[in-house]
Amino acid sequence: MSQTMELYDHYVRRKADGLWTKGIPMLDKIVAPTCGLLVYQEQMLDILRQFFHVYGVEANHIRRSIQRGEEEKVEAYKKRIFANLEDLTESKAERVWQVLTSNRMAFIKAHAVSCVLASYKYAIVL
Repeated sequence: MSQTMELYDHYVRRKADGLWTKGIPMLDKIVAPTCGLLVYQEQMLDILRQFFHVYGVEANHIRRSIQRGEEEKVEAYKKRIFANLEDLTESKAERVWQVLTSNRMAFIKAHAVSCVLASYKYAIVL
């Protein structure tokens, strides 16, 4: 089963039972629209900005490295970020990082919406 289909299955289950909170209010707020799953690239950038104080181009480089599966680069970013933690304990930071890296196939939100709309219009025509 593809990662996208697994994500869809998790979403359906979580939507039905509502058991998805991570116990970190700010993180729960970021992933609330997607039932606790990381689905959008914008969520990745929000996590990097709000939890790890990484902004702009650097956040985008980290996001891109995660999506490309560049494990060595991602690990180097993680070590550097974790060395300068300000607001988080190491265990909470680890949980947040796990969510951040949980879906390499995250979509750009606008692209995902446009694909759904195009598919919907195509289905009506048929």
